Amino acid sequence: SSTFNFNFGQRAFSYTPPIGFNKLSASTSILPSVLKPQRHFETLLYTGNSTNNRAITGLGFSPDLVWIKRRSGGAQSHFWVSRGITISDSGGTGNVGPLATNDNYAQSATNTDGGFVSFDIDGFTLGKGSSTANADAPYQRNNADGGTYVAWCWKAGGAAVSNSDGSITSSVSANQEAGFSIVTWTGTGSDGTIGHGLGAVPSIYFVKRLNSAKDWYVQIGNINDISLGRFLKLNSNTTINFASDVFAASADTSTVLNTKGDTATNGSGDTYIAYCWTSIPGYSKFGSYVGNGNADGSYVELGFRPAWLMIKNTETSTWWFIYDVKRETYNPMYNIFGSNVADAEYYDNDYKIDILSNGFKARGTQPEINKDGDPIIYMAFAEQPGTTSFGTVANAR
Repeated sequence: SSTFNFNFGQRAFSYTPPIGFNKLSASTSILPSVLKPQRHFETLLYTGNSTNNRAITGLGFSPDLVWIKRRSGGAQSHFWVSRGITISDSGGTGNVGPLATNDNYAQSATNTDGGFVSFDIDGFTLGKGSSTANADAPYQRNNADGGTYVAWCWKAGGAAVSNSDGSITSSVSANQEAGFSIVTWTGTGSDGTIGHGLGAVPSIYFVKRLNSAKDWYVQIGNINDISLGRFLKLNSNTTINFASDVFAASADTSTVLNTKGDTATNGSGDTYIAYCWTSIPGYSKFGSYVGNGNADGSYVELGFRPAWLMIKNTETSTWWFIYDVKRETYNPMYNIFGSNVADAEYYDNDYKIDILSNGFKARGTQPEINKDGDPIIYMAFAEQPGTTSFGTVANAR
């Protein structure tokens, strides 16, 4: 039966606020640089109909990276395509060579039935598709009649341009506003630097060899509290690794990635692609938190309401868990995919999280998202900025 009176600065304070603290007001809010996140990242849901040249629309921008996963009908590989990474097209259904994040496949030399046809002004176009789900194929059928799918789409910078900021010439498609770039290069077999075009130090990036099989190496050494040169593998549940010949132990910069001569990242004559992100306040954040092992889990402040999350425990062998607000529209969320497995959409109440107006909170107790004492990294993209251009704050779900 107590009564509480809160003063957020609407009247004079009885006591002097601590140094570094201000009253809560519109004048102390910082507007995000990305006012509408959906111009740079968006999730699309669709159902296959097995027709040629199937246009998937409603995205609101022309994507440069499309990541498709079949939700129903059994295991099927993830399907990852980037603008400008092409193959010779003998099948007549497109020329974008896909990759699969759940395995170490080389860029597919086959883009036939159900392949990816084109990046469009408001989405993308697919081929006819097949009723057969194949967990092991390096390319996939993404338009099978009645199949349900999710597509996560990012905007980079359109057609790539040559970049000579580093000792190794690269081709770069960069969206500095949203902190995302796609980088390709041919390896030299020795230490070097590679221009990435972000204009800021990348927070996290994935490297994949294209011309032959190799794991997806994820450089996480630029995330706070993680030592330089540490990495994970996107196609594996392995824990954090360090190898001095894979990623350099010297810091990446606002212009270049530091690479070693290993075949994982810079083998002589091999071709590579890197997907690079840097945190943009109000739009994206890449960081880590420590699990507490109970249902009142760790709260992670993002500064925005997230639309998409990928989470990985760095100290325990676990999946990379993916959540998004289009597949599940209410809290708690527990519909998950694992980037490192071909499994269909998975539902488990033990892996639940809450999406909040300014971050997220683990509600499950499983090690993948909340093991006591373990550092867990995350990638997050916004649905709504923490502060809008109208001086309001993000809504809760």
